[in-house]
Amino acid sequence: FDDGYRSFYTNAFPILKKYHVKASAYIISQDIGHEGNVTWDMMKELAQSGLVEIGSHTVNHKDLKKLSDNEQRFQM
Repeated sequence: FDDGYRSFYTNAFPILKKYHVKASAYIISQDIGHEGNVTWDMMKELAQSGLVEIGSHTVNHKDLKKLSDNEQRFQM
């Protein structure tokens, strides 16, 4: 699942739990807690469920191909 939208937590996560299905969620770290995105508490619950692996999408969803090496490292 991509970007860390709150709908992943409210819509998909209950289904994952119901059927014991594992998933990966790649989160834009700068957007955590913003309207429409997962919160830190939601991410903690996802991670502790044992069903969701959380990975870093980027800091703020910039096009990595257009960034310098240092900027790419920061984003990742």
